[in-house]
Amino acid sequence: MKNIYSLLVSIFVICLLPLSGFADDVKVIFDSPRLNTDRPFFSSLKIAPDGKTAWAGTMKTILRFTGGKHEAFSRENVAAFADSSCGNFQPLAVDTKGVLWVGLQCYKGAPLATFDGNTWQLITKDIIPLPEYVKTVSLMVFDKNNVMWLATYSGLVRYDGKEWNLFSPENSSLPYRQISALSIDKNGTVWIGTGQGDIAKFDGKRWEIFKAGKTIGLPTGRMVKSIKFDTNSVMYFTNYTGEAYRYADGKFHLIGCNYGGGCYFEDVAVDRQNVLWLANNINRGPGREPGLLRQDGKKMRSFKLPNNSSYWLEVDAAGNKWIATSGKFDANGSIILFNEGGVKVQ
Repeated sequence: MKNIYSLLVSIFVICLLPLSGFADDVKVIFDSPRLNTDRPFFSSLKIAPDGKTAWAGTMKTILRFTGGKHEAFSRENVAAFADSSCGNFQPLAVDTKGVLWVGLQCYKGAPLATFDGNTWQLITKDIIPLPEYVKTVSLMVFDKNNVMWLATYSGLVRYDGKEWNLFSPENSSLPYRQISALSIDKNGTVWIGTGQGDIAKFDGKRWEIFKAGKTIGLPTGRMVKSIKFDTNSVMYFTNYTGEAYRYADGKFHLIGCNYGGGCYFEDVAVDRQNVLWLANNINRGPGREPGLLRQDGKKMRSFKLPNNSSYWLEVDAAGNKWIATSGKFDANGSIILFNEGGVKVQ
């Protein structure tokens, strides 16, 4: 009986221990100080539809990662940006034609830029007839018909290449004007997270609203940060207070930090095996804990990274986990790849 008890205790302890992984499982492919002009912080991280190309944005630069190499695009080496006074480059989305769309903060009325693989172009009213309410674009997604959905200060915007439509609390069921998270599932339904913590979904005709504080499990006043889906279109989201939730059966279920350490969840991602991964930020959570967590539905396990202040998280076609880390004070912000069994460079 004593031996059985000792075995059970050992198994329990092992399940709680953070896993460091093997050396080939982790690869730092970029540190922001290499640019010498950037803050150690990434505004976004996106994997292109090809599953091979990754894009990251910083205050002054856009980075493209492919084939184990990276390229930097900035005002210093891109003619389109040279006289634009643009900053805070934020890769927003890649459309169905493979064109990258970037959100900008510019003084010359160009809230967007595009890159088709060869040429950068500032999107002004001369290129696309931008309405007055499209002055700053913080989020963007494209549906399967290449219809563009934008989050602006005025609300949710739809553009099909011909017609602009604005959805606001005044003319729709959108619960709050400030949209802090935007995503689209495989059925073409647009999911929205708001600054008040509400969740909304819109299929183009019908709205369904989940009010914070009134929907089971959905806390109030907690701004939504990131919305993702698993292979079955089950929705997950994180908020700016470090919590992660799963939506199922009309309820929102808090994903507990049950691996034995402190958690501050910044982002989530789901791999092709439908395993949930979570970016953990030690800069905000209690204690210095590992920056990457995995939950397979039964237990949560942790993996230490060279920089554990994980902020954005994506998974590419080879199963590599891309983690954008934020620097604390003068610390480096990094792009880190992780893959159990070894990082697979594409």
